[in-house]
Amino acid sequence: MRPNLLCTGILGTVLLGGIGRTSGSTPVAKKVLRLASQPMRELARNPEFTRQRGHAFVGWNGYGKGYEVDGRTARTGRASARCRRRSGDKAAGLGQSIRITTRKLAPLVIGLWSKAEGVSGTPDTNYSLYVDLVYEDGTPLWGQAAPFSTGTHDWEYREVTIVPQKPIRQLTVYGLFRGHTGTVWFDDCSVKQLQVPKGAGLFDGALVAEPERPPQSRSPLEGIVLVRDTAAGSDFYSLGSPAAEGRTLRLPDLELEVLCQRTSIDADTVRIDLEIVDRSGRDRAINVYYVVPVPATGWRWWDNIQQWRSIQPRQQYVNGVRSGVGATGTQSRYPFACISNGRRADALLVTEPR
Repeated sequence: MRPNLLCTGILGTVLLGGIGRTSGSTPVAKKVLRLASQPMRELARNPEFTRQRGHAFVGWNGYGKGYEVDGRTARTGRASARCRRRSGDKAAGLGQSIRITTRKLAPLVIGLWSKAEGVSGTPDTNYSLYVDLVYEDGTPLWGQAAPFSTGTHDWEYREVTIVPQKPIRQLTVYGLFRGHTGTVWFDDCSVKQLQVPKGAGLFDGALVAEPERPPQSRSPLEGIVLVRDTAAGSDFYSLGSPAAEGRTLRLPDLELEVLCQRTSIDADTVRIDLEIVDRSGRDRAINVYYVVPVPATGWRWWDNIQQWRSIQPRQQYVNGVRSGVGATGTQSRYPFACISNGRRADALLVTEPR
């Protein structure tokens, strides 16, 4: 199958240094909604450690040699989970597995508090909030972690945000203590799932709201260039469609210029070249997108040549691997993407990954 779109040039995260300034206004294509201001649903059982059964907290299992209920130390309530380790001891901690029942993709925000006394070494994932999950198709995402400080410190909060690539079957959250000596306490562990507002959806890991009249392309082969200052948490700004003769598109709100050129290779293939010029005078990370609007609800998104998922409104579809960099910490497993509806198939191919 021949791809409908051939995209080359600078796509993805771009590191820039600056050389000047501009001013004005740029159309917002997708407005970013702040997760902290959105309604959340608590998924964890007994998240504040207020209920006990015997010598354990209801819903919380021991990890390794487990934990002790400490009725004299707590951040809130009357007790916390205490873990002590000497050299050579087994790992310690607590955990809870949670079945995710909704198939709708929604960000998860997992938070945990901990204090420490005489913890050895330097911060790492061995003393951390630690999250594992398994997707509905059986593939895992291990080791999403936020380390706590070592040494001695009062209550300290850590948080992990997960924007799932596909529906989740099960999530397990841990307060983990291994590979260090000392004493730590855990309290108030929440696992909250975003209640996606009406009219909102996910785009490249961000919760966004579409404007009433989002920018449109004039043909299936004529996409729209979007730009975002991801580190600054900006909205997604639209530069419209690249012109065949090439032109410089300006984003005054982001203090950027984008040189775009569109070349028709043949009736089914378009080449897009993009070049980014900074006008702010600052070093920063910028994400650039070439987006082709397609009314694809009910179509198939192909994860690979054998597996597909039905496309639902306002969801994102990715077959990615963890890279630890970029807007989402992931990158596409393949340098192309394909959707189809039984009569037609569209593909986007990046021939020169940067």
